[in-house]
Amino acid sequence: MTELHRYLALVAGVFIGLHGALLLLDRVQPLSLGQELLPFSSSYRPFAVGLGVVAAELLAAVGVSNALRDRIPYRAWRRIHFLTLAVWVLASAHLVLAGTDRGEPWLVGLLAGAWCAAALAASVRLLAPSRGKRLA
Repeated sequence: MTELHRYLALVAGVFIGLHGALLLLDRVQPLSLGQELLPFSSSYRPFAVGLGVVAAELLAAVGVSNALRDRIPYRAWRRIHFLTLAVWVLASAHLVLAGTDRGEPWLVGLLAGAWCAAALAASVRLLAPSRGKRLA
């Protein structure tokens, strides 16, 4: 399960990086690197795009903490890792508010399915009996 988690996190990071890179090349609604790095500075739907920028930056912080996991206290790493909950909420809001496909039934279904899967996974994790040791 840990390997699946790591793999999915890596794939998500790659696709988010690709999303940002492709937006720099977009000719319909171009964004500058500054607009991609500074939240709420975009001329296109500034609030919605800003939520995506904040989500990406928080995810980058989580990624850096994962790379430094052996060098930082476990409690600090764990607290930083919980930022992924905020990333999930902000990225979902970004999709709904800024996505050009946001009204498409397949995307609405995909988002609903992802939220249900996340709720199920969180429920299983929270309701599972504690093993008395921290996860490595």
